[in-house]
Amino acid sequence: MSGADLIQSAYARTERSTQPNRAISSPGGAVRSAYEQTRRIKQAPYSREDVFARWGHACAYCWGVAEHLDHVQPLARGGRDELSNVVPACADCNLAKGVSSLADWAQVTDSLGAQHRNEGERQ
Repeated sequence: MSGADLIQSAYARTERSTQPNRAISSPGGAVRSAYEQTRRIKQAPYSREDVFARWGHACAYCWGVAEHLDHVQPLARGGRDELSNVVPACADCNLAKGVSSLADWAQVTDSLGAQHRNEGERQ
């Protein structure tokens, strides 16, 4: 096999696809979808169910019914994906907090949060 053939063969194995579900070969020969090639899925170092059970399935912010897990210090702001940074949250609180730090979110939602917390206590 000539040098040009080796380069072309290596290129064919590492080709990136623009079609999300098209299977392609990696340099090691394993066939993976383009989606798997571009997205690395890492398992969280904690169990969702353990976090919910630890908090009694209650939102850490309003005590309503928790449906989401929230990173207290958002990943986008340097927070880590670890148990000490994760709490259960209801959809309203989690989506309202977004990528805000807890301190920033608490200041903005002080009056709204008091009303929401009172609603959560009644549930």
